[in-house]
Amino acid sequence: MIIKLYDEYKSSLNSVNMARDLFKQINNSSELEVILDFENVEFITLSFTQEYMTLKHDTGKRIHEINLNEENKTMLNVIAEKYGEKILGR
Repeated sequence: MIIKLYDEYKSSLNSVNMARDLFKQINNSSELEVILDFENVEFITLSFTQEYMTLKHDTGKRIHEINLNEENKTMLNVIAEKYGEKILGR
């Protein structure tokens, strides 16, 4: 399953609730592997990132991020380090 984040949330991911809504969609899917396409997402907040990484860590799904700009990749990796992960963002 591929989720194009810009189509769902536009260019800014800026709240805990956005992360929770995203993971409702992910967890309600029967797909075990999910690709999140960050193309045209210009900005993610720390609050979104913290909730996103917590929910990603807790889900049983394999989630891959693609098309991350450098700022968003850096933000995700700051929190990912706490979980011993690294976001590659192909």
